Amino acid sequence: MNAELRFLTDEQLRLATAVLDEIIPPDGEQPGAGEAGGAQRLDAILAERPDVRRPVLNALRAIDIAAGARGFLACDPATRPDILRTVEAAQPEVFTALVTQTYNAHYTCPKVRRALGFTPENPQPEGFTQARTFDSALLEGVRQRNRTWRRV
Repeated sequence: MNAELRFLTDEQLRLATAVLDEIIPPDGEQPGAGEAGGAQRLDAILAERPDVRRPVLNALRAIDIAAGARGFLACDPATRPDILRTVEAAQPEVFTALVTQTYNAHYTCPKVRRALGFTPENPQPEGFTQARTFDSALLEGVRQRNRTWRRV
């Protein structure tokens, strides 16, 4: 097992990389989800989220089994989308869990977010230099309204 991996085996990481690249493929200069490091991020998600481990691992296993005796990695790349569609139709719940975690892994990556034009840095990079004091007059309209709740 790779020393940097926290949950997946090396074989599962290679499979996840190929599958993630099929779910979010490369687009021009933008790498696919697997190539962009999504499988490593998926490994971290699985290490931290026991609630998503079983469905994601079941989806990866189902994909490898659906690919036949040689497995998904040995398949012709042209047949890979059909394999994913087969698993999605047969096991929609686990496939959806895999797709959800693929999106989480890919679109939370700072490198990907920057490439898409989203800067994940501090939303207030210059800090709150001119903090205003609280103006209680702003609540006056709320105070004058009738009570909209009841005591229980």
